[in-house]
Amino acid sequence: MSTYYGAVLIIGSLLWDEDEIRTDWRNSDLDITQSILIHAPIKYGRKSEGRRKNTFTMVFSSLCYPSELGTAVLVPLNESISNKDELLAKAANLWHAERTKSQINSREISYNWGSVGLLVNPDGTFPKELIDYWKLHYSRQTLKPEIRLAPDELQIITPAGMLEMEWPREVENGNLVAFDFILSTAIKPKPNKGRYPTTQEIAQACIKNEYTEYFDRNREYGITTFQDGEIEKLIGGR
Repeated sequence: MSTYYGAVLIIGSLLWDEDEIRTDWRNSDLDITQSILIHAPIKYGRKSEGRRKNTFTMVFSSLCYPSELGTAVLVPLNESISNKDELLAKAANLWHAERTKSQINSREISYNWGSVGLLVNPDGTFPKELIDYWKLHYSRQTLKPEIRLAPDELQIITPAGMLEMEWPREVENGNLVAFDFILSTAIKPKPNKGRYPTTQEIAQACIKNEYTEYFDRNREYGITTFQDGEIEKLIGGR
């Protein structure tokens, strides 16, 4: 039986949040020790309440191509998959970690504010029957978000649940990453005056709400946007 090797593309607190559900997921599903920094189309685009104290968090955006890519972390799954049930189980576990709720539908991978998407290596051998089943499963989700904000922006997850991204390259050497598939959660932007926030607005939200943990911890783990250098200057040059 053929096996396929996958990874999870992470752009935020899934990698470092100490919530028990997220910690358990990282320990059970990921091989953190083999993490890879990659180029990714990310920017600040969602005003987040609660623990993020009305500061901005990161989202995927096609507008970052080609010259405003950030860096994200690609973490290998700690075991290969060989069938549709194993693929969907990994996606459901990821979604459970994203939602941080003790009880959710084990078949759920999407809601109105975000969803799990699948990216397949265009030069690989990931089977069509797994892709087709993924699309069928995604079509059965009760709520599916539209992940874009600007009128000229491509939706980062298609209506069939596929991530609309270029296959990523490693930051260190520029090589294409060697996986068969990638899973990631894409979160819906929350508009700031109908648009993405400026660098100044991102920094001002951190200063006003006295909260920089999201910004600082992401940078600690290598997760950055093209705006980070200016944001850091504006919030204190630390």
